[in-house]
Amino acid sequence: ADPLVTTASAVTNRTVMETASDGRQVVCTDSIAFALPEDVRNVLVTAGHTGRSAVPYLRKGRPHGFICSDGGKGREDAGIAGLAIVEQEGLAGATVDARTARMGDGLSSYRDGTISAANALALAAGVRVGMPAAQAASLLLARGRAG
Repeated sequence: ADPLVTTASAVTNRTVMETASDGRQVVCTDSIAFALPEDVRNVLVTAGHTGRSAVPYLRKGRPHGFICSDGGKGREDAGIAGLAIVEQEGLAGATVDARTARMGDGLSSYRDGTISAANALALAAGVRVGMPAAQAASLLLARGRAG
């Protein structure tokens, strides 16, 4: 049989949730590993944890902003360790409380997630612990936008 040919959106569940006047977007995908080259301009809302193992994917994708899961935070806040690491590289990011959104479902992170942690760059953009992820994503999209 011929292999099934699918689009990137079918594999990654990539969904645009908001588009700014300059064309940048809030994009939901199930994992930061599914970042595309154009996401350097976008805010990614994903559903994987933000631990150290997520850092290489964040560095590779270099999104304008990101919201991932805290993975339940874990021992010694291991599920959010990546926030501080990538902040040093200019990446604004936050996490949703894993108890408020389904793991592996970026749309749930966006629609159901509540912010549980944020790095200083995201806080400077107005992101606050306790706010809905959709609101935080809009703030990150507006971060640093000219005009």
